[in-house]
Amino acid sequence: MRSRFEGELQADRERFEQALADRDAQAHAQVAELLADAEQRRKEADELVTSANRVQTQVLASLEHARASLAPVAPAPPVAVEQPSYDEDVYPVELSGASGDAFAADAHEADRYDSTNDAAA
Repeated sequence: MRSRFEGELQADRERFEQALADRDAQAHAQVAELLADAEQRRKEADELVTSANRVQTQVLASLEHARASLAPVAPAPPVAVEQPSYDEDVYPVELSGASGDAFAADAHEADRYDSTNDAAA
């Protein structure tokens, strides 16, 4: 009986070791498959990054080209504009009270402004 029990025990041990070896082989196969998949995804990601960098470079070049074509070739020299000088003797102005309204000091000037306003109306 003992030898039969040891034989059964040995058979169970061999089945267990075979199942363990099969699972170990399956695990290694899955790891290899996952590593291959990860390597493939890494290559695809590298290609996408390279493509994105190429597109970015093209867009930047296009923007620089557009900026260069829109910018004037040489800046135009500033045009000198003579500002009229307002001499207080020619155009005397008085401020009335707290309102700060400006009225001509000369009656003739006041009539000129009134007729201008009437003509505009």
